[in-house]
Amino acid sequence: MMNNKTRGFCFIFSVYCFILLTVADDDLCAVKIDSNSYDLYDISSQVEWQDGTTKYRISPCKVLDPFSSSCLTSDNCIGFQIDGSGKCWCLGQSPIVSWIAVTDTFTGIRGTWSRAQRVGSSPVAYNTYVVEVECSQTETAPSSVRESPQLTYIAHWSSATGCVGSKRGGGGGGSSAIGTVGVIDLVIVLSFLVFLGGGSVYNWKVKKQTGLEVIPFRAVWMDVPFLVKDGVLFVFGMTRGLFGRITGRTQAI
Repeated sequence: MMNNKTRGFCFIFSVYCFILLTVADDDLCAVKIDSNSYDLYDISSQVEWQDGTTKYRISPCKVLDPFSSSCLTSDNCIGFQIDGSGKCWCLGQSPIVSWIAVTDTFTGIRGTWSRAQRVGSSPVAYNTYVVEVECSQTETAPSSVRESPQLTYIAHWSSATGCVGSKRGGGGGGSSAIGTVGVIDLVIVLSFLVFLGGGSVYNWKVKKQTGLEVIPFRAVWMDVPFLVKDGVLFVFGMTRGLFGRITGRTQAI
């Protein structure tokens, strides 16, 4: 059985992981190529239009909501396509496969997202989604997607975010934003340091404690390795129990 300390540690760690997963899509827009940084957040809003009978919903770096329940593959999709018959496919999925700097046909960056299966197609086929962001002070969003070669869909943006050193809210030049996850981590670290420093000074000045005794909640910190061990064993046990129930149910069927 877990004690209260272990439960508290697991709860806090779970909340932190949930926060990271909730905001992680912001960091998909922070691009690093060699020593150069780019931030596509300012152009990350979805673009939607219709080309004949085919509709598109795309973003250069954000996971999007599908058009409808007809989108059979909809997890972590950066772009969607729906044809005149109502069939909907994911164009590409997170995570990114690669970002590269481009200097031949235009100056900017090009990213290729993970392939997405065209569910229901026979033989099995996959879409590939390529994002191009051209370095330009004139911002334009794509009004079409070119397919070249077949089932490879290329969307082209023009924006200062495609310039080296782009940052949120400021276009090109300067250092890149650290992203939402980075901000959360920074706030947590700074808060911990303030707590540790302030608590130590209080214990030293007010309580007249010395040595390791000045560390606030020292006994709790000494328990952390054991709490981590208990937490890992707890998660492992729950996972093993869940797997056993699933496999047992499958065998019974």
